[in-house]
Amino acid sequence: MKEAIRKKFIFERDNLAESYRKLASEKIFRQIEKIKEFKNSNKIFIYVSFGSEVATEQFIKKYLAEKEIFVPKILGKEMLITPLYKWEELREKGAFGILEPTNTDNYTGEIDIAIVPSVVYDKKGYRVGYGKGYYDKYLSKITPKLMIGVSYEKILQENLPIESHDIAVDFIVTEKKVRVINENYYKR
Repeated sequence: MKEAIRKKFIFERDNLAESYRKLASEKIFRQIEKIKEFKNSNKIFIYVSFGSEVATEQFIKKYLAEKEIFVPKILGKEMLITPLYKWEELREKGAFGILEPTNTDNYTGEIDIAIVPSVVYDKKGYRVGYGKGYYDKYLSKITPKLMIGVSYEKILQENLPIESHDIAVDFIVTEKKVRVINENYYKR
């Protein structure tokens, strides 16, 4: 079932106008910049976008000098959380054709905010990813202080099928609004 959902929403996302995706990506990250927890954060784990995903390049470049940025690097069945110091360090295309750092440092300390990719999110904070389980495994082991899912409003769904190992993000940010999913986030 998830494979069919994955294919459907990759197709839908790929067919969104490039101008819409670019503008929506900019608006999404402007929304994130307004979040108090982001302003107070230092360690950010963020994916390096590819294809029609919400674009992260400009955001990463903007904050490399101000915050500690970490990006994923896939080694076999493991996802490393690798520090990124300069955009130019992203020279290798990894296992899935996504830019990755050349270094293999694996950060295991605390992360303030994780910005989590997906094929599609629902309004309860659940996601259908790419089916390899890297983020599910990471998020079950190392809980960032705040998990943010980013999505184009046009493909955000009411509900997605979930499994027992699925973990919801705390916030969903689209170009239209910030949705607080986990009200308990503020009680931590």
